[in-house]
Amino acid sequence: ASELVSAAIDFADISASEVMTARVDIVAIDIDDPWEEILRTIDTSPYSRIPVYEDSVDHVIGILSL
Repeated sequence: ASELVSAAIDFADISASEVMTARVDIVAIDIDDPWEEILRTIDTSPYSRIPVYEDSVDHVIGILSL
């Protein structure tokens, strides 16, 4: 429990801009993309989680966890 409290206190010292990815740098997958493109995106992404969207990156329908 003390580790959780300590982590919460440490987190309070971090600003949102330090942990967020700029919109232009977001790697995301359109649910309607062809499989080849989806696999290429997964293969080249440096991230462990990739948002999956429908129609627009503003409409995220899930997160692909690698």
